[in-house]
Amino acid sequence: MKFIIQLLITPLLISVCFIGTAQLTDDFSDGDFSANPTWTGDVSKYEINGANRLHTNGTPQSDTAYLATNVGNLDFSNTIVWEFFVQMDLNPSNSNNVRIYLVSDNANLKMPLNGYFIRIGENGSADALKFYKQVGTTATLLFTGTGNTFGSNPTASIKVTRTASGDWTFESDATGGTTYIAEGTVNNTAIVSSQFFGIWSKYTASNVTKFLYDNFVITANTIVDNTAPVFSNITIISNTQIDVTYNEPLEISTAQTTANYSVNNGIGNPTTAILDGSNPTLIHLTFATPFTDGQTNEITIENLEDLSNNVINIETHNFLYFLPVTASYKDLVINEIFADPSPQLGLPMGEYIEIYNASNHIFNLTNWTIGDASSDEQIGNYTLLPNQYLLIADDAYSFDYSIYSNAILVASLPSYNNSSDDVVLKDENGTIIDLVSYTSDWYGSPTKAAGGYTLELINPLLPCTSSSNWIGSNSPDGGTPAVQNSVYNVTPDVITPTIISASTANNATINLCFSETIDTVGITSSYFSIDNGISILSYTFNDLLECVEIITAQGLDTGKVYTVTINGISDCSGNAMNNATTTVILPHLGSKGDLIINEILYNPLPDGNDFIEIYNNSNKNIDLLNWQLAKVAGDTISSPKTITSNYLLKANEYVVITSDSNNIKENYSNATEGKFIQLSSLPSYADGEGTVLLLLPNEQVADSVHYDDSYQFALLKNTDGVSLERLDFNRPSNDQTNWHSAAEDVGFATPTLKNSQYIVAETNNAELTVTPEIFSPDNDGYDDVLVLSYKWNPVDLLVI
Repeated sequence: MKFIIQLLITPLLISVCFIGTAQLTDDFSDGDFSANPTWTGDVSKYEINGANRLHTNGTPQSDTAYLATNVGNLDFSNTIVWEFFVQMDLNPSNSNNVRIYLVSDNANLKMPLNGYFIRIGENGSADALKFYKQVGTTATLLFTGTGNTFGSNPTASIKVTRTASGDWTFESDATGGTTYIAEGTVNNTAIVSSQFFGIWSKYTASNVTKFLYDNFVITANTIVDNTAPVFSNITIISNTQIDVTYNEPLEISTAQTTANYSVNNGIGNPTTAILDGSNPTLIHLTFATPFTDGQTNEITIENLEDLSNNVINIETHNFLYFLPVTASYKDLVINEIFADPSPQLGLPMGEYIEIYNASNHIFNLTNWTIGDASSDEQIGNYTLLPNQYLLIADDAYSFDYSIYSNAILVASLPSYNNSSDDVVLKDENGTIIDLVSYTSDWYGSPTKAAGGYTLELINPLLPCTSSSNWIGSNSPDGGTPAVQNSVYNVTPDVITPTIISASTANNATINLCFSETIDTVGITSSYFSIDNGISILSYTFNDLLECVEIITAQGLDTGKVYTVTINGISDCSGNAMNNATTTVILPHLGSKGDLIINEILYNPLPDGNDFIEIYNNSNKNIDLLNWQLAKVAGDTISSPKTITSNYLLKANEYVVITSDSNNIKENYSNATEGKFIQLSSLPSYADGEGTVLLLLPNEQVADSVHYDDSYQFALLKNTDGVSLERLDFNRPSNDQTNWHSAAEDVGFATPTLKNSQYIVAETNNAELTVTPEIFSPDNDGYDDVLVLSYKWNPVDLLVI
């Protein structure tokens, strides 16, 4: 290995700087990268192998690792040439790729910098060399090579030449030798200063050792450094130790002079100041007086010099020391979820998770993880203060999300499903601190559920949360990354939970669901009771603590009404249900003719939806789970739509099936709340004519109605939004005279209610019965229909 710097002094420029010719050559033949030259960065994640090649060798996990070396200030007014060897024993991608930083003004390649880099590995164009300009954290693609060199297990040598006029020429040898072929040329003069050269490796756990580098050569003129070191950051080691980092190597005597450092709050100078032996940009400081827990301190630093004897001005920096505590459940909460960035509104296209510190403690998130239902990713070194937000995004979107001050970019954020998924936050011990199992229904809006909006937590201070505490963001950008949510509301919860559904799964299982998450701590079976001598064998709450399954010791009788009483169960804010009751029935099995089609809206208002009303014309109580609506296409049953949840339709009751119950209630205000079944869609019933089918769970036809516009009241000019109503439950379903337009006085439809045109013919011993005796066919819902009933006695026939 060689590292040579030659200086040729130019007298005309000596008053400004020194100009020299420099050559960096490092082939790692000495088996070392800690000196001559010194590479700094993630040194524990690299090693020299037996073939004297530098390669990645970190912990087997998804990660990024970098090394950088100081090559002096390159002179961009003359030609600069870079040459290097890269080998990747894998197929490059967005998850496994390299950057070769030809130019950087920061030795830490994970921090904002100004420079240029070569990238190998990118989804969609993995075969091509790419050349980027980076300013701060924003990278701009400047050039794409000819390709067909880097797509599969690339082993290549690359040569880059920059002229004084800013023309960059790219050459490569796909065999790893130096027989270069042209890749192309681009001109760019945006950045004309640099001091560091480096490598940046991104890899998944299975590819941690598969990135190899060798034969680095830089030939250029250099400008001798005349800029003072720039402070980078402070790291807290203990209550008496901190590490201070600068952007370039420091002169050892000034770095190790304890008088050059002083901390306020009575702490004073350190007892020792030690320049790190492998990283000369890092100083280890130890103090005699301990830092106070939770207190912000100010350190004053002066007189430090770099290797060119440039001296810093006196400067001050703040740092916070805190005692670590073990996090409890929901000390930190998942506060915002961006699972579906498309279509793009005002947010970047990358997914993110936001967490919020709802406690009074300070937490460092090193070795904490954020995950989904199948994987976890480490968050990294970040100190989260009380009442502070943190945005977590994938580093593939670092150029978008690094603009937020409270953000951290991880190597591989799990990809969250749009429709439903788990978001799991765990501490360094793998303990779950918060868990959210969301669905797209939580947005409360089909538009927001379609993408571009985040899910926001309404009250982050509730000790436990449910779907009722989440809603789609109200921000015009679609979300509120790293700041307070647009729907934020910490009004105390004083509402007692209610029972929102009660059903039986079989003759020994009762399912209850509540309007809020239940605090299950301390609950026993004595909190539940069932009448008619039924005792409780066991109970189990679901994962979201919103529903409970009760197993009974005795079997339930079919059709019998049971009262379930709940006493003492509370939500997470302590609001208790006392003597709350509901009824359950073990339903009968339905058969053909038990349920009938009673009302059909096939031609809704322009902003409306179809609906089908079902009536239980039996003395049974029937569960509609797995019943279906369908239509007839040709001569076959078509487009069946299944009811996928329990709904108990009691004898002589109505239920309306639609795709938008809110729309029906808005258009027909007399509709009864709670008597709707909402499906994601109905069969597409034609406006003019069609057939509605009601199918049993075994897919047999329970009822069938053919409808036609000719069934409507003849004097109606427009039948939009006018339903057809059945006149008599017991007359044939496909008797045209058994259907009539709903009355104008009730708004032209009666969903969930007795039909406005309901009429049952009177029967007596007369040969002809007229019902009603006087009728007025004006579609006002009062005596609009005349029914003639006659008695036919075959023996009265005269046969000739």
